[in-house]
Amino acid sequence: MLEIVFNNSVKGAMKCAMHYNYTNIIGGVSAISIIGDATKKDIKSFLRREAKKRKMYRSLEGSPQDIISLPFQLDIGDISGNILDDKRKKLLNLMNTWTIPGPPGMEEPFQESLKQGLEAEGRDAIADYNRLIDYAQKGGDIRIWWSDTPYSACGYYSTISILASYKCKITAVKLPKYLSLDKKSVMTFSSWSEVEAGYFYYFLPYEQEIPKWQLEEISNEWKQLKKENAPLRAVINGTLNSVSDDFYDTFLKALMPAGEFTVAQLISEILTTKRLGVSDRWYQMRINNMIEREELCIVKDDPDKLRKILKRV
Repeated sequence: MLEIVFNNSVKGAMKCAMHYNYTNIIGGVSAISIIGDATKKDIKSFLRREAKKRKMYRSLEGSPQDIISLPFQLDIGDISGNILDDKRKKLLNLMNTWTIPGPPGMEEPFQESLKQGLEAEGRDAIADYNRLIDYAQKGGDIRIWWSDTPYSACGYYSTISILASYKCKITAVKLPKYLSLDKKSVMTFSSWSEVEAGYFYYFLPYEQEIPKWQLEEISNEWKQLKKENAPLRAVINGTLNSVSDDFYDTFLKALMPAGEFTVAQLISEILTTKRLGVSDRWYQMRINNMIEREELCIVKDDPDKLRKILKRV
């Protein structure tokens, strides 16, 4: 069975999930560091809680080689063409480019290293996409792991539209908002990137086969979204919709403090409090747009654009 995810970090976590065992899980506790003042009693208590939690981890059956990632961020930008066309490649390069200058005296090697890493990720994504098509043509079973985060929902709709014409069994595991394992505590999730590798196993009961009629419905919905080709797509009340490029600006503005703040502080605030599943790079681009529209002014500039100090006009 081929496992499909829409984020490279999720791909990495799922690979770990497929060769987990209790021995190497507990061994990982020693790698955890505690920052700040902590007594020996605090540390022992923390390690006991970690060990108890990790005893609940389970291995996900399968081979790490059968996991593919399609990290094309289809919630953002032009989707009228092919998933691998030049317009999408340029957008992904822009969205994934780091905006920090790197260590002093090492700026150029740092940026070159990031560029090479980005190119490697792009090649891997294209290779995974081609593997999916080849596998579907052979009629293999496919399982899709998706959620209501915009990039994941778009990835799901797009993938379904691709697979609808092939004769292969397609199942999906949609991330539930809550998961309780011991009836004493509840875990809350907004995206698969928040799920620890040892917990993927517990989501298998949520797997459902997608019937032919539903494949066709989802495929038609994605075709309509492609036709609308809005700057953004967002999940509103459980439904994927086309929205304007300023859709998330309201959330950013609501979190802006009255005084001065850095770009990094504002982005960190919206990522931790709203958990909308939107790229931090997109938020940075919207903040830059507000500066251009003179809704924000620069109090102090910085080569590291995330450290730039701003305030409302």
